[in-house]
Amino acid sequence: MDTRGIFSWLFPDDEEYIEGLEIHEWIEEQANWLVPLFERYDIPFDEQHVEWFYEAVNQNDWRCGSCGGCL
Repeated sequence: MDTRGIFSWLFPDDEEYIEGLEIHEWIEEQANWLVPLFERYDIPFDEQHVEWFYEAVNQNDWRCGSCGGCL
């Protein structure tokens, strides 16, 4: 989902592997589906609710190389 974080399985604390967008950039990039989603489920589209959503997505976000399964 392109949220910001370190997704390296081998180096989970190495900031050299940080990728993804900060919350404000992410909102701008994802607005085309975020706004309709929030409207559909009657969720207020305010800073706090969007931040909660971003944090929830970020906790479950991953990258194809983040599992280490190819090793």
